Amino acid sequence: MNYEDFNEHDFALDPYFNEWVKSPTKENSHFWELWVSEHSEKKEQVEIARELILAIQLPTPQLSQTDLKQLWENIQQRNKVAEHDIPDDIVIPIHSKFKWFSRVNIAASISLLIAFSALFWLFKLNKNPEMVRYQSKFGEIKMLTLPDSSKVFLNANSTLTFAQHWDESADRKVELTGEAFFEVTKKPGKGNAKFAVYSDGVQVEVLGTKFNVYNRRSKINVVLQEGSVQLSVPGQNHKVHMRPGDLIEYAASNSRLNRTHIDPSRYSSWINHELIFDETPLIEVARSIEDLLNLKIDFEDESIKKLPFTGTLSIANPNELIVVLSKSFNIKTTRSGNRISFHH
Repeated sequence: MNYEDFNEHDFALDPYFNEWVKSPTKENSHFWELWVSEHSEKKEQVEIARELILAIQLPTPQLSQTDLKQLWENIQQRNKVAEHDIPDDIVIPIHSKFKWFSRVNIAASISLLIAFSALFWLFKLNKNPEMVRYQSKFGEIKMLTLPDSSKVFLNANSTLTFAQHWDESADRKVELTGEAFFEVTKKPGKGNAKFAVYSDGVQVEVLGTKFNVYNRRSKINVVLQEGSVQLSVPGQNHKVHMRPGDLIEYAASNSRLNRTHIDPSRYSSWINHELIFDETPLIEVARSIEDLLNLKIDFEDESIKKLPFTGTLSIANPNELIVVLSKSFNIKTTRSGNRISFHH
């Protein structure tokens, strides 16, 4: 989500922002405090939005049509009572162009306005289902259970967004930025509602399967481990059907799809905090490490970037990982903070 264009009203209506204000957790507090520190120009708008949410503090609506009807009748009855309670010493000009109200009527009008506001928010919240967002930090892997009991392993530096409550008969939809491995349960009932992953315009539809979706550096990879999926991409009307062991690569820059057959376990090894490479140029190894750990890797010259690496790296200990790469190619490393330089 791009919050840079938000104003105070946008923040006040954003589900993740509301979650932070009403029910702060370590995860959402870390996200918003970091975001505000990096966007100081939005601090005032964020504070206004917080005050607005805290001032309203409406409970999650669970009103039926009968409840709403009763609420409206109560409002009308209260206004009728207020009209009959006008004090005798209040003078109402007959020839005035405008109708003047007593303080009692003003109070009643304010109550009515608040009630209408409440009804608006009730309708707004009921119409737009509350969304939940999970975000993993660098070096962190989260295991999530979705509302349909499907499991998701969310790789480091990734975000998964979906509706908090899923209708039994509706398709299941999630949105991914980063990388995740899905174990989708086959949904019982009429129609076998589909499970769909959306990632920058690319849509992966499944019924029951295990697959990995990677969305980083303007490239999307989908690897099918088990079952069957169909893939649709922007600008193409047909859907691509995948078989176990298929890797589909998609680049938005040229809208091309490339299919290869691989060992799928290699692409989901990160679940066990490992990265498996086979004759992979060191520059690509470095990019994979940067995506998962809070590191920036530089190279002294082009020849080092092209060195092929085959092996398994543990991402549980970043220091040991760098030492393994250094010894594998007999090259030196220099570290300054989170920046690492490879050189001869």
